[in-house]
Parts: sequence; structure tokens; C-alpha cells
Amino acid sequence: MRHVIAARELSREEIVHKYLHLVKYVAGRIFVNVPSNVEVNDLINDGIWA
Repeated sequence: MRHVIAARELSREEIVHKYLHLVKYVAGRIFVNVPSNVEVNDLINDGIWA
């Protein structure tokens, strides 16, 4: 499946790669306020697959 962003057709993988830095940033910000049993990588994975 292809998606159009800013008049450019991208695959899901290209979109994930393009915005991964933002997902990591938000996950890091959320991580400081979650219980200790939650790992930052779990938040990143949830952000990618959401």
C-alpha cells in the first residue's frame, strides 16, 4: 500500500523511516511518566505500529 504525503507517494516503510526520530522523541518524553515496568522500546514499537 502506498500513501501520499506532501504530494509524494511513499510506502509504509518509507514513512516509518521518515518519522522515526519523532516517534523516538515522543516515546522518550512519555517514558519519564510511566511505571517502571514499561520499557522505552515498547513505547517506540507502539508508536510505529499505531
